[in-house]
Amino acid sequence: LVDIAAPASGFTVLAPNGAMVKKKGVSYAAALVSGAAALAVEREPSLSGAAMLLKQRLLCNAARISRLDFEVRDGNTLDAYSVVTNAQACP
Repeated sequence: LVDIAAPASGFTVLAPNGAMVKKKGVSYAAALVSGAAALAVEREPSLSGAAMLLKQRLLCNAARISRLDFEVRDGNTLDAYSVVTNAQACP
C-alpha cells in the first residue's frame, strides 16, 4: 500500500516539438504530490526540513476515496488545494 494517491492520467504536457499532448503515468502523479508539498512549504516555511509534518499535512488534507482502500492506505487521494491552504488545520 502507498500512503497517498494522485491522478495519473489526462495530463496535457508540452512535447519536444512544442505541441501539446495528453500523457499518463505515475511519474506525473508523483510530480503532483511533490508540487503540492513544495507549495505548502512556500506558504508555510516551518514545514521545510520537517518531513513528518509535511507528510502529516498531505495525509490529513487528503480526500478519502473508499474504493482505493485496497491500493492506498485509508483511500487517501491528493487534494492539492487543501494541502496548500491547510484546510483541515493540521498541526
